[in-house]
Amino acid sequence: MNFASDTERHRLHKPAGRRVRTAGEHAKVELHAAATSLLRYRYNPTTNKARQGILEDRHRLRSPVACLNTRGVSRDATNEKEKPMARETMPSTVDINGRRWGARAHDWADIQEQGCRPVYLAVFERVALRSGTAYLDAGCGAGMASQIAAERGARVSGLDAADNLLAIARARVPDGDLRVGDLERLPFADDSFDLVTGFNSFQFAGNPGVALAEARRVTRPGGDVVIVTWGEPEGMEAASLLAALKPLLPPSPAAAPGPFALSDETALRTFATDAGLDAGEVFDLDSPWQYADLATALRGLGSSGVAARAIEEHGQAAVDAAHASALTRFRRPNGSYTIAASFRCLLARA
Repeated sequence: MNFASDTERHRLHKPAGRRVRTAGEHAKVELHAAATSLLRYRYNPTTNKARQGILEDRHRLRSPVACLNTRGVSRDATNEKEKPMARETMPSTVDINGRRWGARAHDWADIQEQGCRPVYLAVFERVALRSGTAYLDAGCGAGMASQIAAERGARVSGLDAADNLLAIARARVPDGDLRVGDLERLPFADDSFDLVTGFNSFQFAGNPGVALAEARRVTRPGGDVVIVTWGEPEGMEAASLLAALKPLLPPSPAAAPGPFALSDETALRTFATDAGLDAGEVFDLDSPWQYADLATALRGLGSSGVAARAIEEHGQAAVDAAHASALTRFRRPNGSYTIAASFRCLLARA
C-alpha cells in the first residue's frame, strides 16, 4: 500500500457516515497492546557492542512468547503460572521521562530539536496535512512539529511528559490544546483526531504497546497514525554519539525500550499491526545534526533525557568529555560539526 501515491487516501476531513468502533474492536486493541507493551533495547556490557543488543531485541519483538512476557508469562515458555500485570503498576511515561527530558528544555528547543525539522516537514507533506486537520502531536516536546502544523491551519493538540518542554510548546502554539500527561492514558475522547504522530516518542513510552493502542483509540477510523523512530543504526553517524554515553548509564529497567528497538522494518510493522493499525508505507528520512561550534554541540547533545540521566550518575564533566571525544571525527575545518542522522517512518491507518 503506497499512501503517497493516492491523493484521496490522504484527505483528512471526517466522512459523513463515520464508522463507530464496536466494543469488540476496542477489546482487540487492548489485547494487542498487552502483547506488545515490552519493547526493550539491551546493551551488552560484556561485548560492548550495541548491535548485539539490538539483534536480541528484534528477536524478542518477533517472538509471541517474549511479547506475552510483559503480562507475566515466563520468557522461556515453561509451565510457570501466569501472573497478570496490572497496567497501573507498570512505569508510566511521566515517571520515566518527565523530569529528565525537561531538565535542559531551552537547549533542546533552541539547538537539538532543529535537527528534526526536516522530518516534521517531510511527514506533513506525505500525509497532506491541511487547514482544519484535527492533529495530535503525541510526545510533542517543545512543540516544533505542533507549531509547523498550526501554521498550516491544523487544529493542534499535544501531550508530553515534560512540563518544561510543554511550556515552550505552549508559547509556540498559543491556541493549541497542549497537556502534560502519559502516552499510555491520552486525555482525549475516542475518534478525536484525523492525524496522530509520534515523532521518536512511542518507543520511549513506559508501555509502548499501550501508548500506540491509545493513539489508535483517539484516531478516527480511516485516520492516519505516523510512527517515527530512529533509522537503522549500522553506519549511522549519530548512533556513535548515542553510544558514547552507554558507559555512563546504569542498566536499563527490564521494561525500558531503547532508541533502536523499532528501527528494523519488520519490528516496526509488527508493532503497528499488533496495536490494531493497518501498516502502510515505510520510508527513511535524512536529518543531519549541525552545530556551529563545540560549545553549541555539547549544549545540544546534553539536553536529552538520556544525557540528563548520565549527568545524574557521573556529572556534567564526564558527559561533556564523552560527547567531545565522539564528536572529534565530525569536526569541519571551520570548527563546525555535521553528523548524519536518519529516521524511519511508518504511515498507518486506524
